[in-house]
Amino acid sequence: MNELHKLIKQLDSLPNNTARKEFLNSIQRNPELSRHHLRRLACNILVQENFVDKYYRENFSETFEKLFSKTISIFKGFLKR
Repeated sequence: MNELHKLIKQLDSLPNNTARKEFLNSIQRNPELSRHHLRRLACNILVQENFVDKYYRENFSETFEKLFSKTISIFKGFLKR
């Protein structure tokens, strides 16, 4: 349980859900951690339980801001052509 709490504290310090998911994926892909390493097991539990999406819900303004910035970048791409 101690490793699980450490991971959750590290997830709390990350800025958004994308960064949190990338962090968990990096732990899963880390070749230095064996299959039975406590950190990898804790990470697998969080991923299987879909912890990031359930615990860190993004509010509407964050989602709207991401959508708006993606739309602007698409239009900038069209204008450069």
